[in-house]
Amino acid sequence: MSSKTIIILAILSIFTRFYGLNWNSGYFSHPDENNMATALSQLSSTNLNPHFFAYGQFPLYLGYFSLKLINIPNTF
Repeated sequence: MSSKTIIILAILSIFTRFYGLNWNSGYFSHPDENNMATALSQLSSTNLNPHFFAYGQFPLYLGYFSLKLINIPNTF
């Protein structure tokens, strides 16, 4: 490849990497964290169905039982 092609690819790569960095619109959490927190708040000792299956159940149950272990209510 010529150096001109490499420079153009580098500029294009930098542009696509840094374009739209304000995806969180001023919030500090990732958009998926809201979904996980909502699913986690729906869990209870009588109903362990999170009604949310995008990431599997292990992270949700890990969060739920961790909150129970350190005795923090799961109301978000």
